[in-house]
Amino acid sequence: MGATAWEKRVIPQYAKLADAVHEYGTKMFIELVALGVHDKGMMIVDEWHPLWAASSIPSVVHHEIPQVMEQEHIDDLVKGFGESAVNVKVAGLDGVEIHGAHSYGVGQFLSPAYNKRTDRYGGSVRKRCQLAIEIGEEIRRRVGSDLTVGLRLSFDEFLGEAGLTQAQAEEQLELFAATGLFDYFSISGGGYHTLHLAIPLMGSVPEGFMIPFGKRAKEIVGQRAKVFIVGRITDLQMAAHVIAEGAADMVAMARAHLADPFLITKAREGREKEIIRCVGANECANRLFQNREVICLMNPTTGRERQWGHRTLKMVDKDAVKKIVVIGGGPAGMKAAAVAAKRGHKVMLLEQEHELGGHLNLLKQLPTRAEWHTAIDNLTREMEVASMEVRLGVTATQELLRKEQPDVVVCATGSNYDTDGLSPYRPDRDTIPGSDPEVWTY
Repeated sequence: MGATAWEKRVIPQYAKLADAVHEYGTKMFIELVALGVHDKGMMIVDEWHPLWAASSIPSVVHHEIPQVMEQEHIDDLVKGFGESAVNVKVAGLDGVEIHGAHSYGVGQFLSPAYNKRTDRYGGSVRKRCQLAIEIGEEIRRRVGSDLTVGLRLSFDEFLGEAGLTQAQAEEQLELFAATGLFDYFSISGGGYHTLHLAIPLMGSVPEGFMIPFGKRAKEIVGQRAKVFIVGRITDLQMAAHVIAEGAADMVAMARAHLADPFLITKAREGREKEIIRCVGANECANRLFQNREVICLMNPTTGRERQWGHRTLKMVDKDAVKKIVVIGGGPAGMKAAAVAAKRGHKVMLLEQEHELGGHLNLLKQLPTRAEWHTAIDNLTREMEVASMEVRLGVTATQELLRKEQPDVVVCATGSNYDTDGLSPYRPDRDTIPGSDPEVWTY
């Protein structure tokens, strides 16, 4: 089942989590997920386990062959979801969400791309819903109506008739809403065949591309449950518009909050210029898939909150203020200058080009990569808030530095592109025939 939410040993940790979030008047749900074929049975060698799945369809990413679930496995899985919900309730948390989207375990039963069964769990749209319904029933039997229960769904796997289509998802949603088991439905899209739509990368989709799906889901569900919507919604104005138009009851902004966990607070306090905006670089998702710490390309404090997070910035004493000259207005120079200025130092940034951003100004010109300009904007606004001097079109010479007499010089002039054509994939030669200084390599 992926994580260990069904084990009693999680309760003390969940209780700490409940206390931490409730202190600030917020709610916390635990997402319950069985990974199915997209698990890794050998991830921990001494805790090997077979991959339970609806059918013998291997993962298109991990390639392990799963064990087709018999009734005893299904019964055990359903029981595990119920026990997990009990643990969440005992710990004092506020709800659970059953993950039925993105080609994971429950979603594999819902999808014709993964579910080739001929028993009561496969075939028709209704039969493919059977597992999710049994899980919902078991959770309600164990926790009653005291715990919020949601179901996350892919409203389209974007595989055409081979996968879950919008028409099928609409039929499934009506079936689920009619059971009365679920307090809300979290509408997403895509799966492992279409990961670029499940976790949209920069430029891969228009912002808010799932909003029409949320609106349709709301029309189907009506007042029987709430509807959450996701899908590259990074701007609070767009989120507010979704709610105002009745396209959903709640907007989920996961990566936006990784980029800036104080997104809402800053907006409420009129500090929009301080908001760090997500650019969809997906370094967070990439590291998550590798079972490494989740970080954010735009926010280096993500994952390092204890040493670099909120209220950890150390201001310098007045007698320790230094004059700092940063040479280079690319990402590294801009960030270094902003942090130094926020600490109280007197900072000047010199950039020989007539615009800030360094190599990002080249990358943002590539097809589907215009959002790199958002990264430049993030850093520019951070420097503006920090109140420092920026000089564009200025080359840092020894004469200029002697004139300014800085206490510290930070050289952030970046790296150069290789032009020799050398490639590790062709050890038999030192260059590419025809390569010249017009061919650049990282």
